[in-house]
Amino acid sequence: MPNSAGVPLLYIATRCLDRVLVYEPDDQTIQVEAGTTLAELRAVLARNGQIFPLDVADPATETLAALVAGAADGPRRLAYGALRDLVLGLTVVECDGTLVRYGAQVVKNVTGYDLVKLMVGNRDTLGLIVAVSLRVFPRPAQSATIVLDCTTAFSIQHSASRSTGDFSELRSGFARCCELLDALASTRLQPVAVELLAGSAEAVQLVLKFEGSAAVVARHLREIAALAHHYGACIASEHREKEEEQLWQSILMRRSMVLRPDEVQLRLAILPSAVDSLLAHMVDLGAQHRVIWSVDIQALNGIASLRLRGARAQIGMFQEPLLARWQPPSPAINLMRAIKDVFDPVETLSPLSL
Repeated sequence: MPNSAGVPLLYIATRCLDRVLVYEPDDQTIQVEAGTTLAELRAVLARNGQIFPLDVADPATETLAALVAGAADGPRRLAYGALRDLVLGLTVVECDGTLVRYGAQVVKNVTGYDLVKLMVGNRDTLGLIVAVSLRVFPRPAQSATIVLDCTTAFSIQHSASRSTGDFSELRSGFARCCELLDALASTRLQPVAVELLAGSAEAVQLVLKFEGSAAVVARHLREIAALAHHYGACIASEHREKEEEQLWQSILMRRSMVLRPDEVQLRLAILPSAVDSLLAHMVDLGAQHRVIWSVDIQALNGIASLRLRGARAQIGMFQEPLLARWQPPSPAINLMRAIKDVFDPVETLSPLSL
């Protein structure tokens, strides 16, 4: 089948590669074939009271090969690390059909170049992943999630005022939220996930997840409630068990909903200390170009997912200064192309992708 450039392509599916190859519960490692879905992996681990701390919108269809090749990201990255930190080894088919193994089935296994981390996020440009070795973790005894509303005066009246260009309540909510985040970073509190949710027609909310023993979770909830009160935020809700799972599923769905014809989605990586500047910039651009926007930020990691809605020309004028400031062209693209030339000099894998 040819692509848009007329280059004939062969699509390879690995979904049938779904076996568990090696599982060592005592060592907290597992090796599975690349077509195994995240839901299938979770079911295997659950029988031994273990978890793999990656959360995606549709675990029943997302295979580990796709997640690793795309460097998937989840809210609990804050506590457990990025996906590249959890992948111990990979079995990869190179462009000439050679089967190679990178890494091993142990946590500390690297000497020389760490080619496992190079392969995570390669989007099938350097090799086809057919097996993955992962680090897994014990299931926490308890978990709880608290939602803080940083726009305490938010109402229909304020939502309506934004349509006329008055964003004062939104700005004050951002300021309150960022002050709370700065204070949180300097405390002994250890949330496993912190999400900032906001938009041009939404309240500004912080969603924090805590895991551990019953006593640890209870202490964290008490202390974050006191901290929120000090900075003028209020507790909107508290969630546990099934209700908590549903809340985080809804947050994940914000990032993966099908785009409407008048929508665009962007992903930015920023310094956590620049969250307040990014939010202020978005308010200004949204008001100037009449673009409706929403944002989901992993607030202590600096990973932001933006959704823009409006006329195509207006979105373009919104994007241009936003990307110029927060995601300028990287010279790393030249390095990526050089690496691609070494691994796949004749463009066999994902041709024209770089």
